[in-house]
Amino acid sequence: MQLAKAVLPESDLRNEQVGRIGEHLVSYYLESNGINCHTVRTIGSDIWCELPDGRVRKCEIKSAPKIHPPKRKYTFYSQKIQRHTAHFFAFAALDLGLVIFKPSVDVQSRHTTDRLATAIEFSEFTEAAMMHSLNYTLDHLNGKVAQKSFLHHLTTSDRDPYLDKGSK
Repeated sequence: MQLAKAVLPESDLRNEQVGRIGEHLVSYYLESNGINCHTVRTIGSDIWCELPDGRVRKCEIKSAPKIHPPKRKYTFYSQKIQRHTAHFFAFAALDLGLVIFKPSVDVQSRHTTDRLATAIEFSEFTEAAMMHSLNYTLDHLNGKVAQKSFLHHLTTSDRDPYLDKGSK
């Protein structure tokens, strides 16, 4: 699959612009993998994804335009209600043009005053990790994965069938 390279202007982007760019980036990767995407404006989901078997799943997209230099992490913010309505999340690092997909049950966040914050290390955003996370999430949505976390699969990559799928 051809990687998308997001071109971001030098000026600061408004949150709405960052979100729209993330929606297009995530849609590109999902559509490239046979998932029909429909952008929606509802609480708790940004894209409704039609799986090949016709089922519809809700995706909440969180986008970050750039890394936070001191910690070398991307931070993604969401409202508590989003966790309960989306089937899966897509975390888009816009400056890299890469996305990490996670089933909602695997999203770990810390609480801030009125929202949840999810931090993902810069080093986790690779093409192989993106494809692995997409395959893992799709398998999870199809009931093919036991309730194990995404990180468990990443740490056992030498035996991991998802990374093998993504590299083909």
